[in-house]
Amino acid sequence: MIQTIATIIVPVFIIIGVGYFTTVTKIISNIEISALTKFSQSIALPILLFLNISDLDLGEVLNTDLLLSFYSSAVFCFALGTLGSFYFFSKSLSDSISIGFCCLFSNSLLLGLPITELAHGTEALRFNFIIISFHAPFCYLLGILAMEISLSEPNNKLTIIKKTFFTMFSNPLALGIALGFLSNIIRLKVPVYFEDALQLISVAGIPVALFALGGVLTQFNLLGNIPEAFMISIISLILHPILVITLGNHIFVLSQQELKSGVITAAMAPGVNAFIFATMYKKSIAVVANAVIFSTAISIITAAFWISYIK
Repeated sequence: MIQTIATIIVPVFIIIGVGYFTTVTKIISNIEISALTKFSQSIALPILLFLNISDLDLGEVLNTDLLLSFYSSAVFCFALGTLGSFYFFSKSLSDSISIGFCCLFSNSLLLGLPITELAHGTEALRFNFIIISFHAPFCYLLGILAMEISLSEPNNKLTIIKKTFFTMFSNPLALGIALGFLSNIIRLKVPVYFEDALQLISVAGIPVALFALGGVLTQFNLLGNIPEAFMISIISLILHPILVITLGNHIFVLSQQELKSGVITAAMAPGVNAFIFATMYKKSIAVVANAVIFSTAISIITAAFWISYIK
């Protein structure tokens, strides 16, 4: 099982490695890596979010027990990662929120889908899609809201709310989410040629972000921030799935198949979106970049454990 999971995870490391190699050998400059990161976070990923959300069947994906089991656990992990960074590692609140976001955003798409299919077959994927449908919108809106509040001047509450709302919805990622839901609700049909063009741009989002992550790693000590990366890994790879199992078995009513999809998705390492979020605010970039690499490597073992545990 470990060897099979490794075949899914290794391509992620290859893309990151190519980004690292081409940057450290000066084939690609740091300025060009910054431009690729900007393209991914401001153009490709917002378009990806817009397309996916606008096509959702909102009635079909509203499985409240599954969603509450997964996202209640995710919010707890976000809070724990934020508080742990703030109190134990003496990070600023905004840096701590960036680290907390890394604990929140599991790699539900790039790793969660193929590993669930590998372990439980194609039939199990419909429950993964329910979680994925809300994953990016929920995580980004929570992260952006928390970050914007932390960065706001402590004036009166109304001013903070207005500034946070304006800043949040001038953010390309939040804008892609909002426009996706608006398009879905009013049933806006994007012209086919325009949609094809958007699809071509959107598919570049995640690979470009992984490549840029490799390039950014050349600017930091790869062996640095190990204690923080270890904390993120424990929360993401161990605590999150434990919480989903606990809530799914004792608080909410989940079928065994729903539980399997929820646990495997929760057990995935932080996704590259955590790195995108950190670079967007320039907060804890080195910690998050190292944590994504560190936890993804460890997840080869932990994912195999969780698959065996919930058979």
